[in-house]
Amino acid sequence: MPRYVLVLQWAASSLDYDGLVEVEDCLLRALPITCDVDGHDFGSGEGNIFVLTAEPIKAFEVVKHVLGERGLLGTVRAAYRREAEDDFTILWPESLTEFAIA
Repeated sequence: MPRYVLVLQWAASSLDYDGLVEVEDCLLRALPITCDVDGHDFGSGEGNIFVLTAEPIKAFEVVKHVLGERGLLGTVRAAYRREAEDDFTILWPESLTEFAIA
């Protein structure tokens, strides 16, 4: 089964480093064992959390619930790609047309 990288991304102006780590901790508890929260990075004006999963769309449904409870769904950008590829498929927000990691 292919593995995907689900990337959750915030502008640094909307979520600071401590907030990013707090969200990562919440996701570690909430996501099923089929997902691996693979860390985060913070810099270049953005923060990212990386989740390895075989089912990125299902994983993002859990993420949406967690972020919605914390009032962060309106500030996140989310996309996924196959682990060995570069092209992202955008999940959120639906109006987003480009996604990249700085």
